[in-house]
Amino acid sequence: IDKVIYRPAAGRFQRFAVSAGIAAVDIQHPESGTAVRIEQVAVQIVICLLEKGLLDCGVRCDLVRLELAAFVGPCLLGGRRGSYAFLGLVNPETNAGLLAGWLTGRKGSGVFFAEGGTERASIAGQIDYGALPLPAESDAGETMILGIFDDLRDGLEAYGDALARRNGVRLKPAPSGYCTWYCNKNGGCGTEESTAEFAKAAAEKLVPYGMDFFQIDDGWQLGAGTNGPRKNFTAHDPEGPYHSGLKKTADRLASLGLTTGIWFMPFSGNFDDPWYADKQDLFVRSAIDYPLPGETNTRRFPSIDQKKDAPYESFWGGTSLDMSNPKTREYVADEVSRIVKEWNCRYFKIDGLWTGAAIEQLYVNDEYLPDDIGSQRFFDPALTNIEVYRLGLETVRKAAGDDVFILGCNVSQNMRVMSASIGYVDAMRIGPRSDLRPGRDSPLPRSDDHLVGGHQRSALRVQRLASRSFR
Repeated sequence: IDKVIYRPAAGRFQRFAVSAGIAAVDIQHPESGTAVRIEQVAVQIVICLLEKGLLDCGVRCDLVRLELAAFVGPCLLGGRRGSYAFLGLVNPETNAGLLAGWLTGRKGSGVFFAEGGTERASIAGQIDYGALPLPAESDAGETMILGIFDDLRDGLEAYGDALARRNGVRLKPAPSGYCTWYCNKNGGCGTEESTAEFAKAAAEKLVPYGMDFFQIDDGWQLGAGTNGPRKNFTAHDPEGPYHSGLKKTADRLASLGLTTGIWFMPFSGNFDDPWYADKQDLFVRSAIDYPLPGETNTRRFPSIDQKKDAPYESFWGGTSLDMSNPKTREYVADEVSRIVKEWNCRYFKIDGLWTGAAIEQLYVNDEYLPDDIGSQRFFDPALTNIEVYRLGLETVRKAAGDDVFILGCNVSQNMRVMSASIGYVDAMRIGPRSDLRPGRDSPLPRSDDHLVGGHQRSALRVQRLASRSFR
């Protein structure tokens, strides 16, 4: 692990270089040259709660509060709890705490686990590669940061700043606009006529006050509707709600001062859709049979089985496009370029991000859950799931251009995409839908929910961190 440990008193970083071997990892301090050999790619941080000089929370370990990257809100430390990207331990009375976070996600998915007894709490960090070919000589791991803060909320802000510096994040002005998905009358993608009506009113009543985009959601595209949305994003449906084409609508919106936004799933297809009949080589393949004969599928969405060498599918996401394949990247780049240059859509809401990594959907992914990372076969066998995902995002970004605003959607489908997305997207949806209608995913908090008062403020600070880091 390429660890970076932040020492606030010294105001500097201390770096440890790492070489990966076949059976172990060698860590060498750059000044002393002393080598320490560990047996796995993991780091254990033990916090003795009553020992002076470390994290003295002044309370029993089972009362220490966790701040989880999964945005479930603060919770008491009990048993073993897992979190993606970062995890904090905090004294609920003083807000003093320790924050551990992964700064990079180049090849692997960094996660943390917290565990507590009566006298100490521990954070265990690990990197999940899925299937990482052993390097011939050495290889760089991911970078971890660790800090102790008088107020852990300041630590979350510092972590966001460190993420931005490490990943070259430059914030674009935050856009203000409208998404058709939640409209009661014209929900989904709206229609050519309803959008024109809305835009005319918006130009008069909303654009002068800052509205600058109108985003068309799912329903405009072609394709067979199996296992989730239709997934041919190369053309509009000529018999659908935008029968005259998206360019006509986009040009009309532009004339009224609005950027046209569009929803699509760049890394998804449906292998049994006739459109993909001659494109089967674009898909990721399963490396295993799951479940085995006589066994039960125990995954989050058990309706999707894996068949070895068959196209890899996930629930609602359809079939994952293999972004390690240059031919697939060319297909996606052409699709994105057409959306921008021919249709004049310059705001993207890209959904189903987990399909780019070819891992299973875990929605609502509110804390660490095991998944099937590593059980896929890519065109380029030297790449991990995370590397393939980053190739996909890089392809979308290059084809779209820097002036296109890209909203990622969303980390609660599988939170492994969170760290790996930083630097490629301009903003990220970080949670499930907030909807008061019966049966919807995430109703707004009630007065007796755990996200009220101080807890709500703390959770919002975590969300602000994510927004700042991803934009």
